[in-house]
Amino acid sequence: MSLELNLRFPDPRHLFVTLDRQSAGPLDFAARITAKDRREIRWYLETYAAHYTTDVDDAEARRIEAKLPEWGTALFDATFHDRAARHLFSLFQDTTDQDRLLTISTEHPAILSLSWELLRDPKGAYLFNENPPISIRRRVAEATGRRAFDPKVKPRLRLLFVSSRPSDAGFIDPRSEPQAVMDAVEQHAPGRIEVEFLRPATLRNLAERLEDDSLPAVDVIHFDGHGAFDTKGSFGDRTPNTGYLLFERESGLKQFVSPEFWHEKIGNYGVSIVVLSACQSAAISDSEEGDETEEPIGSVAYGLTALGVPFAVGRNSRSVVWGVLPLPGGGQRHRGRTRQCPSLPHAQSAKT
Repeated sequence: MSLELNLRFPDPRHLFVTLDRQSAGPLDFAARITAKDRREIRWYLETYAAHYTTDVDDAEARRIEAKLPEWGTALFDATFHDRAARHLFSLFQDTTDQDRLLTISTEHPAILSLSWELLRDPKGAYLFNENPPISIRRRVAEATGRRAFDPKVKPRLRLLFVSSRPSDAGFIDPRSEPQAVMDAVEQHAPGRIEVEFLRPATLRNLAERLEDDSLPAVDVIHFDGHGAFDTKGSFGDRTPNTGYLLFERESGLKQFVSPEFWHEKIGNYGVSIVVLSACQSAAISDSEEGDETEEPIGSVAYGLTALGVPFAVGRNSRSVVWGVLPLPGGGQRHRGRTRQCPSLPHAQSAKT
């Protein structure tokens, strides 16, 4: 079982720090990462990391890379400036005989959109470079009126892999993600997870597969492809601050699928987990107004859970992919890995 340090933000300016039964707060919080800083981090992780072999600005990338420790330290100091909070972090950090999980709990986009993965101890290293590494997750708690999810133990899980490659979207190697998943299954859960591939990767095909009672029920959907986050309402549903997955149409062209459209067309069908290996599938708005503007959280991962999917794992950049692989029998294995980002020397060691 993991040791969890919880950072709970009831509003963007205050937090509680909790470890086991010890708590500190409410504490003042003021992030010193500006909207300009966030844009530079996003460019570095998404644009430069994905196109480092092309004609991109290497000098600008080196300038931003040099600032990553500064941003990580500033966020750490803003979070643990209080003596009691720093004491709880020290107890958490000094525990090395079990998995460690730092959770950011809030409903506020201004907090969720901060680059928590950059957290860096001023006297040490990035948290994911600790030994053993410290995993970081965001948790959105919302009262939806639904009953708590009650998982049923099964001897074997069914994983449906949806590799979407629209002809009018950028190229993604169709082999890398499935091979990584297959290797992980073989290593950590041999014989306990059956993998199936959906072809072609259309939303209609997915709905028909889930409706087919003659086939084994699907427990996990793993979407591998493109994602997009629309801040202005320029495409898809024409709704600002909305995340999309890019499925294939029957013609092979892309189809923007929002969480609401997913729910309307296919519902849940008993699927317990949706894994989204799609750029910006966990992205949310980080407008310059920050905590002054309360916008609906538009990420795909959040939208799916709000509409009934018990668990959804997404990502907000192309570089580091984090998740939890549940195993039959109640176990779980935390996994973190990097891809398409050789310019991140620290992130390259973020593996568990």
